[in-house]
Amino acid sequence: TGRWKPSSAAATNTSDADPPVKLFPLCASLLLPLAVAAAPQAPETTPTELPGAKTLVYRESPGPMRLFVVKPAGWKATDRRPALMFFFGGGWTTGTPKNSIFWAKFAADLGMVGIAPDYRTKGRNDVSPLGSVADSRAALWLGPDEFLLLAPGEEAAAVEAGMKPALSAGMHSLVDVSHRQIGLVLEGRLAARCLSAGCPLDLRPAAFPVGMATRTIFLKTEIVLWRQALDRFHIEVWRSFAPYLVGHLAEAFPGTGDL
Repeated sequence: TGRWKPSSAAATNTSDADPPVKLFPLCASLLLPLAVAAAPQAPETTPTELPGAKTLVYRESPGPMRLFVVKPAGWKATDRRPALMFFFGGGWTTGTPKNSIFWAKFAADLGMVGIAPDYRTKGRNDVSPLGSVADSRAALWLGPDEFLLLAPGEEAAAVEAGMKPALSAGMHSLVDVSHRQIGLVLEGRLAARCLSAGCPLDLRPAAFPVGMATRTIFLKTEIVLWRQALDRFHIEVWRSFAPYLVGHLAEAFPGTGDL
């Protein structure tokens, strides 16, 4: 994840026993698909559930964005398995996770966790390709003049290059800190209770609502905490402190009665 701070003619047969009229069926077979392709298509709808998959909301705004997760047979909460995430195609215009759930199930059949994510398209949400890609980006407000920008790692250079002209008119600092930080996700019904073992913030929804982000601490580690859903938190932490954070979260986990 990228992070910034602010040849020749056809052969003929002259035999009377084999007239050239036999070529006509070929022409008809070429015309038939054209007529079928012209048939109107029903509008696509956004699925909220798919058979055999667990639905998880990874983003609430500007509307719920979902992941459809298929777990392999024999899955246990303590498993650590590889995962395959397959995005549906459609030129940013068409498509839904209904088109990619097959591959999530295929991955599960191979013993992996399969994931079919949704994102906004022109047909369903009237957004441009930039709007589609933006579903994987975020800008977290950390202070009066400070933002933390999150984006896929392969977009780091492009985002930085796009930001510089917009900021050139005033005083600013734009620093790529991707090498310094790592992002973790804590999710589950009692995720807030688990965090409360080392974070002094009031994490009740009324005090720390969905979408809120802030810099805080977990025990002796400074973190950036972003609530993505009622039961899902994104945590940014310096890479060197990540083992410390994960270790203490693991200690707090038994007290949650299983997330």
